[in-house]
Amino acid sequence: WFFAYRYTTTEQNYPTLNETQRSTSPNYTTKITYNITDKQKLVGFYTHSNKLQPDYLNTLVITGGRQAGALETNSTTWNSSYPVYVYDLQYTYTISPKLLLEIKGGQYFSGWTRLGKSNLPRIEDTSTNFVSGGLQNTESDRHRPQVRGAISYVQSGWLGTHNFKFGTEYMRDTDLNP
Repeated sequence: WFFAYRYTTTEQNYPTLNETQRSTSPNYTTKITYNITDKQKLVGFYTHSNKLQPDYLNTLVITGGRQAGALETNSTTWNSSYPVYVYDLQYTYTISPKLLLEIKGGQYFSGWTRLGKSNLPRIEDTSTNFVSGGLQNTESDRHRPQVRGAISYVQSGWLGTHNFKFGTEYMRDTDLNP
């Protein structure tokens, strides 16, 4: 088995935002291997991270955003959350020294939620680069479940050793933006 935890903090200062922009990201990872028999193995994996950025800068009209010198305040930014997780389960069976069966299934998910902090109308003055008002809420959820299976056969003596592998994979990638 394996387990890890990491917590990352990033602080950035921009001359166009009068507050420190702070992001945090806790990350958990675990992997467990279980030998069912000397020929059968089960492996589980899971990792989760969530980037939290309460002052995500974004301009809609002033091109270049923070690099363009857009003057923003806390109420003109998004409260952003970006969780990501991956998990899978793998089964391996050594049927014989020449024959191996592998089955693996899992999923990837990422969700990016950005919540506006003000209900005031958004105004971006391109002559002064001053920004006021809030941003609309937005979300993007990406799901990618997949499963695959394969059987491998090793043959020796045919002018060397050869590995024949036959299998299939299914994956569906969806990106929802409600």
